[in-house]
Amino acid sequence: MPRKANHPLGGHSPYDLRIRPNIFNPLDYDEAIERHGQPVRWLKAQPCPVIKATGQHDLKCRVCHGRGEVYDYQRDYWYEGEESPHGLKDPNVGQADKVVFWDYPVRSVKRIYKLVDGGIIEYPIVSHDERSAIISAPDGYNLPEYYDPIKTDYSVDLWSQFSCEFDPDGFIYQLPLKDDEFITKISIVQHKSMESSLKVHSFNVHTVYLDSIPSGRFEIRGYKSRCAIMAIMPFESSVDMNLKSYEHAEGDMIGICSDSYRIGKGDVITSLVMTQRSPELLIRGEGPFDLMAYYDVAEIDGDIIDEDGVYYANGVDFVLWDYNKIRWMSKQPRVGARYSVSPMERLTWRVFGPLPEVSSAQGRRFPNSFHLKKLTKNNPGTLQPGLKNEDRMVGDWSGKFRIQ
Repeated sequence: MPRKANHPLGGHSPYDLRIRPNIFNPLDYDEAIERHGQPVRWLKAQPCPVIKATGQHDLKCRVCHGRGEVYDYQRDYWYEGEESPHGLKDPNVGQADKVVFWDYPVRSVKRIYKLVDGGIIEYPIVSHDERSAIISAPDGYNLPEYYDPIKTDYSVDLWSQFSCEFDPDGFIYQLPLKDDEFITKISIVQHKSMESSLKVHSFNVHTVYLDSIPSGRFEIRGYKSRCAIMAIMPFESSVDMNLKSYEHAEGDMIGICSDSYRIGKGDVITSLVMTQRSPELLIRGEGPFDLMAYYDVAEIDGDIIDEDGVYYANGVDFVLWDYNKIRWMSKQPRVGARYSVSPMERLTWRVFGPLPEVSSAQGRRFPNSFHLKKLTKNNPGTLQPGLKNEDRMVGDWSGKFRIQ
């Protein structure tokens, strides 16, 4: 006999709804992916509307920064049929009951209901806040008992605001975000005392790069987003998915995620936990920056050596800038000199298309499966000696999410 546990909102239950899975409430597909998947930064892609007379995209385009595509992030995430705990009648609102959502902040509530023999009892929603909802009894029915399994369809906001204060310490500032969060937009950066704004050069996952060194304590305000969660596996492990005969190239992967993520062909998926050391040769160009050949670099491993045998110290002579640039700070190779660098690239894939899988069975929706093709080189053709920095393809993904 399982011991009784206190319900989160009062009463007792033969099992604790907060402990999942259990024999009464097994994990669903989305929960399994949440536990065993990995955080990824997912960019929704669509064609850039700016086209030259030749029908080609402009490498200097201010809309897409030369990529031919513009990117956006998903703002909300829908839960459908999630079983939610609920409490006793709330005396402040009369004949109503409180339902608590597992995830938050809640953006909208579609319906709250109970499955019964022969149909569904749907409870009218009196009101809701970012964590719970108040329901009333429908005509001809009572409010649910504390042990009744109540299901909810609702959405949560993936974006939230942040505000961080820093003392001046150079150009680069690491924000104290969680591992499964990343910056999506910078609203303002300003000094606390003078209320004067500072110019932001760009930002990446957790880091903001300023154009100048602040003169006093300052504040950064903006928006952050929760990462998408995706299970990523090689085709060789897809025996149970009947995909052994599916045509694919070596190194292609399968991505599996909740159907609440509206992933489409051409989207870009970057793992925030899987990195790979990818040494390469670069040629020193003009200006303070050189562009590395990979889409997304987490860090630079070790120092740099050039063809003249000169070593350059990481963090002193150069730093990682944006997603894939080297910024030279002091000592640097001569223009046109080759040098060796070892970036730790975040593995990045492009969605090639959905896999031919069954979408649902026995009333339960399966997660979405996608064919992922790895992105390797950024645009090696732009890495030529004497090329000015402003003529290079912009290497970061921030695009329209820079300060407007």
